[in-house]
Amino acid sequence: MARRDSNQPNNLSNVGLIPFLGLVSLLIPMLLMNVQLTKLAVIDSNVPSLCAAPCVPPSGPSLGLVLTVSGQGLMVSGEDVTLNGGLRLPCAPGPCARPDDYDLSGLSAVLSDLKSRHPEERAVTLAVTDEVPFELMVSLFDTTRGAPDAPLFPDPTVSALIGAL
Repeated sequence: MARRDSNQPNNLSNVGLIPFLGLVSLLIPMLLMNVQLTKLAVIDSNVPSLCAAPCVPPSGPSLGLVLTVSGQGLMVSGEDVTLNGGLRLPCAPGPCARPDDYDLSGLSAVLSDLKSRHPEERAVTLAVTDEVPFELMVSLFDTTRGAPDAPLFPDPTVSALIGAL
């Protein structure tokens, strides 16, 4: 048995570490489970940049494809002959209130037709306002990129839309 020194006051050197270790052994698995369940998704996109020196334009003619998104629908414009003045894809009944109201199947058909005439083109610019919902942006990215086995325009760029259509 341990001897107690009567000259020293009663100290708390005998702290119970077992309850503390039990708490730590329960918290660590809980923290690890929470970290594993959190997933992040990244959508690759190009961001317009400024050139310090004179910019070198891409070689060859560019289609200059722009997809404008507004509350009235979608508009596809570019340097193609069929896109003079832009091709509008309006929402079915009136203004677009939800992301499902936009004609994404019609957009896919237009982009497929453009890709068949310009197979080397890879870029499209999405001109959007800050009122465009995130779900619609994801759907537009998926539609403009196409399927993995048949890509349409895999290099989308996001641009701000000034004013309305």
